[in-house]
Amino acid sequence: MNTKQALVAVGLVALLAGTVAVAQHGSGGRGPGGGMPGHPAGMRGGPGAGGPGMGRGEAMVPRVTEALQLTEAQIAAWATIREETQVTVEPLATQARALHEEIRTALEAGTADATAIGTKLIAAHTLEVKVRAAMDAGRAAFRALLTDEQKAKFDLLQQMRNGKGHGRRGCPPPTD
Repeated sequence: MNTKQALVAVGLVALLAGTVAVAQHGSGGRGPGGGMPGHPAGMRGGPGAGGPGMGRGEAMVPRVTEALQLTEAQIAAWATIREETQVTVEPLATQARALHEEIRTALEAGTADATAIGTKLIAAHTLEVKVRAAMDAGRAAFRALLTDEQKAKFDLLQQMRNGKGHGRRGCPPPTD
């Protein structure tokens, strides 16, 4: 692997590792949202965004495109997947953020009723499960667009993201 490929791989690993955080905290830092293959596009922008109107996931599109050497047709289909996923996830994420804010407010005010907090936590968890399912479906739809070679690269990156690679999390195995 040459230096440029290694840098692209490291960038992809960082993106993939951040996907969970973005999903949980949104591109604005709170609640589910954010982007990656099949993940919501995070169109809001904000800290760490790739430019005006560009969320964190959108900023990574060129890197993923280059690393996987996506065709124009794949790029267009992936854009549609990201948009459809965002449409599904955003209302769920908004509801989950609102529930978490209600929980936080009640706890900080000292007026927390354990039953009410528990009910809200269960509702928020249910929404987050739906967000993860939508994101997983988007990732699967993205993966279905790929050639066998691209799938192998994508799967390796997913393994590295999930800490199933060798060495430190996200680091490729040493090449002797």
